[in-house]
Amino acid sequence: MSDLPTSMRTSGFGRWWPWALGAIALLCWGGYFLLALSTTSMDWLPGFLRLPVPKVDETVLTQRGQFGDAFGAFNALVSTFALIGLFYTIKSQQDQLTTQDRIGHSNDLLVRQQQFQEQFYRAVDAYRELLAEVTVIDADQVVHKGRVALNEIWRHRFLASIRADSLPQLRAALMDQLEALRNEGLGSWNTNDRASKSVTTLVDFLRADSNAREEALRLVGAAWSSVYLANRFQLDALFRSWYTAYRILGTATRYALDSDSVRLYSAVFRAQLSWVEMAFLLANQTGLPQCGRFPKACAVSNAYATYDNLDSGHDAVVATLKLSAEVNSTRVTSEISLTSQAFGEQGPF
Repeated sequence: MSDLPTSMRTSGFGRWWPWALGAIALLCWGGYFLLALSTTSMDWLPGFLRLPVPKVDETVLTQRGQFGDAFGAFNALVSTFALIGLFYTIKSQQDQLTTQDRIGHSNDLLVRQQQFQEQFYRAVDAYRELLAEVTVIDADQVVHKGRVALNEIWRHRFLASIRADSLPQLRAALMDQLEALRNEGLGSWNTNDRASKSVTTLVDFLRADSNAREEALRLVGAAWSSVYLANRFQLDALFRSWYTAYRILGTATRYALDSDSVRLYSAVFRAQLSWVEMAFLLANQTGLPQCGRFPKACAVSNAYATYDNLDSGHDAVVATLKLSAEVNSTRVTSEISLTSQAFGEQGPF
């Protein structure tokens, strides 16, 4: 390229001159080929380019026709390859469209799942914020917040307010439990052997005597109603927020989440609930009178085994309420009540 004139390099001729020479050569060879097949020769051609001209008769034409027919199989082969190439191109385009549709569908599912996650975790965060705002002032004018506040309400405003004079077994279990809690300090839920044995004795007694079980539920319900009404301004929002998180979880199938994902989200939320939170929820769903037990919340608890991690061996009230749910599992009622599925026994999760 360096030997070309400067005008040719600067004009851009140096970029396309090989193509021009190739085209000229192709035209020359094409013209010569046509002359070779012609039946006449041109007088103006140089002598070395002149070809012998055969006589134009039927034999020559027949021979040339046979020669042309020899390329028929080759033409058919080329046409076949061209058709195969066309089909391959169409198939490739269809595969590309299918892949694009699949990618678009996957992106749509991802966006929908992200929308679900955003809604679900927003509801969980709202529950945490409301829990942190729960406030109670004890007898010593000490302010408690969050789970500590719930613990204070449970011990000193609920368990201590249950009047079980008509049911000595329940009264004895509550007294042993409260004594164990006073000995072990605030916030400790480990009981001694005496309190645990009292709870076990109470459960066995209530399981065998349906009238005593109904009386225990009545006594617990009366105490819980009083505590609930006194703290309703804080507890209502907390309970509704808890229910909202599970209600959103119930719409997971609309966002193309499978049962394993639903199980995982349910377990994540359940793992964040402390013992006292679950005890409050349980009392709210079983301790209130029948007209106020929130059947929708009971259905959610049954479906997602809300109380799977709730220990009932050290608390007389929780043990009583769990026994009531166990009994409800064997009944056929028109209303939705809490059953043993809520405690992870033969439940879906």
